Amino acid sequence: MKNNLFIAALFLIAGLFAACSDDKTEDTSYVNPFVEVGINHPAFVVCQGKDKSTFTIVDWENNNTLNKSTDIGLYAQNGVVCKNRVFVPINGGNCVSAFDNSLDLLKPIPLNAPQSVCTDGEHVFAVANDSIWIIDPGNLQVVKGELAGHTAFGCTYSDGYVFVNVGRTWGQSEGGNTVVKFDAKTLEKVFEFRIGNNPYNQITADSEGNVFTVCTTYSDQGEIYRIEPNNGVSLWARGSYIAVKGDTLLIVDAPQGTATGYYAYSTRTALMPIDVPELQNTANLPQYPQFIAVNPKNHHIYLGEYNYDMDAQGGSLYHLDNDARLLKKLAVGAGPYAIIFP
Repeated sequence: MKNNLFIAALFLIAGLFAACSDDKTEDTSYVNPFVEVGINHPAFVVCQGKDKSTFTIVDWENNNTLNKSTDIGLYAQNGVVCKNRVFVPINGGNCVSAFDNSLDLLKPIPLNAPQSVCTDGEHVFAVANDSIWIIDPGNLQVVKGELAGHTAFGCTYSDGYVFVNVGRTWGQSEGGNTVVKFDAKTLEKVFEFRIGNNPYNQITADSEGNVFTVCTTYSDQGEIYRIEPNNGVSLWARGSYIAVKGDTLLIVDAPQGTATGYYAYSTRTALMPIDVPELQNTANLPQYPQFIAVNPKNHHIYLGEYNYDMDAQGGSLYHLDNDARLLKKLAVGAGPYAIIFP
């Protein structure tokens, strides 16, 4: 009986990874709205740098890079594309900056200490200070805002709702253990979830409406929670950085900034990690990871690595294929923090 259960578990794991591998087909309908940047298949790496933030443009089809050294502000965060424009929170500049299809600045949109942005394809949602705001991508104006809580960090959009992590500031001993669910059209508060300690900037969603978020105190191993469409909450796994790839949750465990493991879990059942041999070959993966992301066009995996000696050189971008095999390590700007796929 035990052998039968073990064999069944193996088939379950194999099936989960096979489902993940089924998404190898590239989206041939892709049309590049950013031809002005000079690359046919661009992605934009947001590099925080030491004294200024910049973009590194990556050709994800041919693994070429083009550094755009223009100063885009101090402490740029993540970014999104909406209506063929790029929106990046500039935390040190108290604005969300909007860029055109040449990555030239259109307008800094004033918001106090913005931390994160997300989009439903029609509007941009920005977390700034203690609130969530809607930005019109056409006229680049703030439409409305609503209090989320002290202190709001990351956000993600899923099935008509915006989810906002409410963490805590340094030295704050209480609070900071909620995710707030807002109606994306009205910003009406729909639900407030009590989860672990200090949900920060790592939050994402899968295609089935499940939201995953990381709670971390930086020095300890993070806790990953899943929020279901029916508002159920459960502790799902442990780690620091996350990205969704099909029905697989990719996890980087890096307490205190140093990688201790790379894992894959099912987004549907948190029974055990999915066996992906290439993720165990840590010699081919970043030692000081800053983010993990998945290209929605071809489902390849990207990892940013921070270089603590930024005066000497910039950072690195690791390009992995569908099966997590390293294809190329690319040199990018200093302090790569996030990557944006148009």
